[in-house]
Amino acid sequence: ASNIYYRRGTPDAGRTSYTWSAALTVSAASYDNIPDLGAHAEGTGWKAHVVWSYNPGGPYDAKYQRIDITSGGTISLDGSLVTLGSYTGTAHTYPSISVDSSKNLYVTWATGATGAGKGVRFKKATYSAGPTWTWGSEDTVIDTVYALAMGPNVLDSTGRVIVVFRDSGGSSYLRVFRRSTGGVWSDISPTTLVGQNPTLGVDANNNLYLVYANSGLFYRKYNGTTWESAVTIDTDTTATYPSARRDSAGSAIDVVYTTGSGSPYTVKS
Repeated sequence: ASNIYYRRGTPDAGRTSYTWSAALTVSAASYDNIPDLGAHAEGTGWKAHVVWSYNPGGPYDAKYQRIDITSGGTISLDGSLVTLGSYTGTAHTYPSISVDSSKNLYVTWATGATGAGKGVRFKKATYSAGPTWTWGSEDTVIDTVYALAMGPNVLDSTGRVIVVFRDSGGSSYLRVFRRSTGGVWSDISPTTLVGQNPTLGVDANNNLYLVYANSGLFYRKYNGTTWESAVTIDTDTTATYPSARRDSAGSAIDVVYTTGSGSPYTVKS
């Protein structure tokens, strides 16, 4: 059995160390895993938004719960648990949440099956003062394949949502889909790119960086029109599980990943 917990770290003046809160139980339903979260300031405090997979052997789903953090650091659950998806027949995996500058929420997840209402899924919650969040209709990213692995979704500066995953087709290509601000999903995938454990970063100019493993660690840059040639990050054939994030200046992408064929593994950046 597994549960979902939240702890908040408060930095010291120099931001060299953190004081961690006690753990808040977000869900004790068991069979919970693969959490992700986004957070933002709200009034004099903060809100955190948590998504995760609930995979008990059926019915399956992706879940959402909001957390309130007061200015004094008191942490509590805020609002009701939300079930995100309508299809419950196979395991839901790789849920991810992003928060834009207007505090709207964007969630993606995979269902592990193909067909109407399945494949890779999306849902948006719109922010209103109060605060409240209103969930829109569940949307299809693609339903002719599903995700064997999927990275966190990212937002560019115009509010477009981008998601990357390894598809369930026979060649297991890496696929990249982008949602316009009008709500239309487009396939902007590189051509027949094979890899494992993909993730995305986006810089201040809205260039995308697709980081992936394939007997080494590589990235390819999407400049808004074309995918540039692969650049090697690490030639170690065990390099995998990358995470990519934009640095504070917005001009570079930081990548963290692991190497090693057995425990103990090495974390590199």
